[in-house]
Amino acid sequence: MIRVAISMLVGDGPKYAGVVFGIAITTFLTTLFLSMFAGMLSRTPALVNDVPWADIWVMDPACQAVTQTNNVPETVIDRVRGVPGVRSTARLAVGSAPARLPHGRFLTVDVIGVDDATLIGLPASVPNELALTLRAPQAVLADHAGTHNQLVIPVDQSDAWGPGSPRLSAEVRSIAAGDEILVNNNAVRVQGVVAGSPRFNPQPVLYTTYANAARILPPLRHRLTFILASVEPNQSASEIARRIENATGYRARTREEFKTDTVGWFLRNAEFVSHVGIMAFFAFVVGLAIAGLMLFMFTREHARIYATFKAVGASDGLITKMVITQALFAGVLGYGLGVGTCSLVGTALATTGFPFRFLSITVIFVGILAMTTAILAGMGSIRSVLRVNPALVFK
Repeated sequence: MIRVAISMLVGDGPKYAGVVFGIAITTFLTTLFLSMFAGMLSRTPALVNDVPWADIWVMDPACQAVTQTNNVPETVIDRVRGVPGVRSTARLAVGSAPARLPHGRFLTVDVIGVDDATLIGLPASVPNELALTLRAPQAVLADHAGTHNQLVIPVDQSDAWGPGSPRLSAEVRSIAAGDEILVNNNAVRVQGVVAGSPRFNPQPVLYTTYANAARILPPLRHRLTFILASVEPNQSASEIARRIENATGYRARTREEFKTDTVGWFLRNAEFVSHVGIMAFFAFVVGLAIAGLMLFMFTREHARIYATFKAVGASDGLITKMVITQALFAGVLGYGLGVGTCSLVGTALATTGFPFRFLSITVIFVGILAMTTAILAGMGSIRSVLRVNPALVFK
């Protein structure tokens, strides 16, 4: 009877396609939203990902994420250096400032001041020769950080902003080595363009030395944002982090702990979490409505066949099993089509910078959701099937 049930469903092409399409739409949209959600979350600790040298990050006691910062006194770095098990330390300043491009356009940029002596804080992908150019006066390295057409320079030098109005409609090109811009009304010279990890909130980034960052960023009482520390060989980073907290009173987190803290903070506080949940819910409702309607129409149109089964002795339990089997068969096929299509589309979008991350937990969750959609759609049709009068076959 199970084979008969599947043959009945496949034999009615339009209804069969409708049920599969409804579940495929649910699977595709939900997988896309959840993969986009995972991709955005994976970008939140981008700064931590870019500095693999740092085993421990030391910060203000109330800091819970890499994007939620408060500066600390310079004296803290000496206290961290004195903790047993700490091999070396580095300064890192993080701030934002208004920037003015040569043709007059303005925007906000993130400024990251790396350690003056070691240049620790730059993305690991930056070549050493390029990193050393930061030792030149007013030098910065530019990172588009996933933005598009923001760090740009006019092609024609005559469009540089002088007396009169800004040339906002001038033809522009991407910023390159040798270009100059104003950051907080301080002139800086771009030594090169680098590519750090994609960021959750795309905003252009300028890397410079700690001393230069203190010069061009808006004045604050303290400029030091993070103290980066490496530990001695064969030492536990978690244990050293606890020692630093006990000795200094400041928050110390290992690299992995800080990444987890950052992701957790966004899960608790970012509005996009609820937005993704709402989109996934509506995707589920739309798929359930399409699949349920198609399956209901299928069972109604095949009422005489089900009446025949009941007339020859088929129990309600067997009829129910047949309908659920039809729904699950369509659900498995729709799930495969939806996940496969989402994988192809998402991979293509990821090459353009779209935050897409395909996780195994997403595949499992969406599989459960697809089967739930199929079962609910089937259960919505069972009532009409069970109420079929066996005498209908003789009319």
